[in-house]
Amino acid sequence: WITGIRMAGFYTYQFSVLSAFIFTEYVIAYWEKDKKNNKIEHVVSGIIIVIGIILLLAAQHTGHLFIVHPNGSYETGAAQFLGYLFVAIFMVMDLVISFVHRKDLNYRQQAAFGCYILFPLISILVRKWIPEVYLVALASSLSMMVMLIVEIFEHQRKFRLQEEKNDQLKVDLMLGQIQPHFLFNVLYVIQALCKDNPEAAHAVRDFSMFLRHNMDSLSVNTPIPFKEELDHTQLYVSLQQLRFGTKLNVVYDLACIDFSLPTLTLQPLVENAIRYGVRKSATGEGVVKVSTKEFPDHYEVSVQDDGPGFVEGKTKNDGVSHVGINNVRERLKAVSGGSLIFNSAAGKGTKVTMILPKQD
Repeated sequence: WITGIRMAGFYTYQFSVLSAFIFTEYVIAYWEKDKKNNKIEHVVSGIIIVIGIILLLAAQHTGHLFIVHPNGSYETGAAQFLGYLFVAIFMVMDLVISFVHRKDLNYRQQAAFGCYILFPLISILVRKWIPEVYLVALASSLSMMVMLIVEIFEHQRKFRLQEEKNDQLKVDLMLGQIQPHFLFNVLYVIQALCKDNPEAAHAVRDFSMFLRHNMDSLSVNTPIPFKEELDHTQLYVSLQQLRFGTKLNVVYDLACIDFSLPTLTLQPLVENAIRYGVRKSATGEGVVKVSTKEFPDHYEVSVQDDGPGFVEGKTKNDGVSHVGINNVRERLKAVSGGSLIFNSAAGKGTKVTMILPKQD
């Protein structure tokens, strides 16, 4: 019976520290999506929990944590403060990490962190006034429970918003990729070819394949092989070259093709390079270069033009719709965890690079 009391008391201390450690790991992992180099936090958290468990074990073995007398009475030892010292350390870590990201917290999360501070503080004050009442472990557990409940509701809210955003992206994708002016221009060229050129049939075939891929892409939510996206882009280029002829030159420097990416990400970048790079040049002609590279942890797909370029930060009021590019950025992030990087300078052209992390 006395052994059971000892075990229950000891595991109460251990559970408090372990639960605080688990919650700290959760807080660290929560911000991993915005912070690549946070291994230090994991290491510090791991060192603290190891030290805590060792000290609690040693204190319990020597009787410095607490003592249960033969008559069943319970007496705290000189080292009983270890039970909430390490909980406090983990809570401080949580608050520091959350303070760094405070601008990203909404009012519900801020209120939850307020409770995270308030509950343990009240329990410490109660213990100071009434030493027989030990509520630190309970208060810490309740504060972490409040935090988890708030985060669960927050994740549900973000999930609903993402679902709505995905639906809107599908509509924007369709409107952004099947553009009326492009359809009319291609149909006009095909009409002219039908009079005296047998290439009209090939043009109609390419155009049909292009439209079919655009339509099919509306229901694709997973990455597709790069070769498939490249074929679709080349269909688009061939149709544009019917219109612009030798004024448009697209070259390919493909160091690797054995990887996947979200559908309809390369073609809009090439379209953007043609419309605002090549066609906006002084002569109305130019070169678009598509290249791929492989790195240890990611792939890069670049689309570069030799057009007029632009000055960074001065494109918001240029009268150009950037829905297609924004769609590419959103799909890269949502489907592959990737990103889009612009590099441009006035008179020196524009280079847009897709960063595609390798999947484990």
